[in-house]
Amino acid sequence: MSQKSLRELLDKKEILRIEDIPEDKKTILYSADFNVNPEDSSYDRVDIELKDLDSLIKRKKKVVILAHRGRYEDKREKRDIKFLSAYLKAKLSNIPDVAVNYRNPSIFVYEDGKVIDDRWFEEVSKSIASAKEGEVLIIGNTRNHKGEESNDLELARKFSRLGEAIVVGGFGKAHRANSSNYAILDFIPSYIAGNFLEEVAKLEPFKGKSERPSLAILGGLKKEKINAAKDFLELYQYLMPTGLVLNHFIRARYCEVGKSILSEVKVKDEETREKARIEADELTEKAADMLRNPSYHSRILLPRKVITAIKTEKGLDKVNCVDLYSEKVQGDSMIVSFFLTDEMRKIFDYVSYEKGRNLLAGTPDINGKGPASLEIAARLMAEGAISLVLGGNSASDLGYTGTRSTGGGSAIEYLIKGNLKVLDKMVSVRDKFR
Repeated sequence: MSQKSLRELLDKKEILRIEDIPEDKKTILYSADFNVNPEDSSYDRVDIELKDLDSLIKRKKKVVILAHRGRYEDKREKRDIKFLSAYLKAKLSNIPDVAVNYRNPSIFVYEDGKVIDDRWFEEVSKSIASAKEGEVLIIGNTRNHKGEESNDLELARKFSRLGEAIVVGGFGKAHRANSSNYAILDFIPSYIAGNFLEEVAKLEPFKGKSERPSLAILGGLKKEKINAAKDFLELYQYLMPTGLVLNHFIRARYCEVGKSILSEVKVKDEETREKARIEADELTEKAADMLRNPSYHSRILLPRKVITAIKTEKGLDKVNCVDLYSEKVQGDSMIVSFFLTDEMRKIFDYVSYEKGRNLLAGTPDINGKGPASLEIAARLMAEGAISLVLGGNSASDLGYTGTRSTGGGSAIEYLIKGNLKVLDKMVSVRDKFR
């Protein structure tokens, strides 16, 4: 975004709201983040879109959902979103005779689920043309199309021809420049979803620096948290690494982490094994750089005792407590959780007493049920604590009932930079459609 706040951009109509969609525009594309799995503990990313979908249905719009799940290179079952058709139908049941239909013409889809673009778009266009007012159509996963994640302009143009306007929901993917939520904005007028604005409002008190003390707890299994750690050390007073992030800090300080998770790369052969090794070494070096920095070192909160286990098909075996001051994590063991130190507890108390901020991004241990997760969750929800948890699954894993955001990477980008790629794009193309 420009130096203007989101509120100013809305007031000056440089970004339009969903309510501003003209009545004569009948077929509305809806960019959503449906990146959930059938077994997930939370469907928050879907649920937050319901109110906006409801409003479009009641205005008798045909709603065409552009949603993604997984990555283009994933196996077909990891990209299927058909299961969400029944889920949406049930959730929108307060609207009489609402129709939620899955339209992904299988005759023009390869065996692996990926799309034969031109014929597929022809058939989907026919389905949209024959749909009734107030009908919702899920047209398959946008990441079944090869150019989606590379922000292919021609693919974006094809998506844009399916509707007369697009609603930008999908806050959880707002930091991604994909064809269906970014490049598409060059070809069709855009309107921001109400739930997107609600997500941004939740983040505002946790954005940037604060005069009061702040604690950032970064974990989970994504490498983006390591990349964000340095930024948070510039904005927040304390950093508590957990999950994959902690593994790299321990590796940087103590060397041995056994079979602990260090990379997002899925090892399938020697080539991917080497790729995973290179990525792990690069991430560990980033952690080491932070530990070497005298202005960061004392503000990075590391545990003394960790819990290790060997992961088997049946679960965790040979669970053990390792004192990092005198022992090493070795062999087939991996770090699965840790115990908070007295220093960590004092900092939680200090931040709460001073009415500072606690931010958690990513589940602190491997299953959300270890001692780290249990104690952190209790402290985040303690009386007087001002806390925000990023990611519906993290909140559900922890049993956290306070303020939470559905965004992971998008929320982190907004907290650090104060803007998002998709919002910048909406502003930059606004004059095209005045």
